[in-house]
Amino acid sequence: MKRYLLTSTKFTGTAELLYNQIGLLAQIDLTNTNMGADIIMAFKKSVPAQEANITTAFSESVNIIAADVEITFKMFWDKYGKKINRLRSEALWNKMSLTERIEAYCGIADYDKYLKKEQWRPKADPDTYLRNKYYQNEYK
Repeated sequence: MKRYLLTSTKFTGTAELLYNQIGLLAQIDLTNTNMGADIIMAFKKSVPAQEANITTAFSESVNIIAADVEITFKMFWDKYGKKINRLRSEALWNKMSLTERIEAYCGIADYDKYLKKEQWRPKADPDTYLRNKYYQNEYK
């Protein structure tokens, strides 16, 4: 996975784009920006689906920085939100490959959307999420 950090004079903070191994857009993260709804819509329209087009997709007011992808356990722990069984979760996390860590981290959003639809189902403990590879499910 490749990660790009974007800054601009049109918003404060940093937008993050993740592209998978074959160069297709995998995730857009705007949580570290102050973008309003209108700017978010315009931004998403300008994000290229293919990594090869990233340098030509944005105006000169956008700075693009290629960064190594590093998903730490703390990032996962904070995003997952259910703070239980930290030691077991961290031990499982440390055994995972970089690809599995990225999948697990990115899969939280789909899992949370699924749980909103299926409100009767409680959120799994984070160690269960990692051990049973819930992030590989195809939630509809």
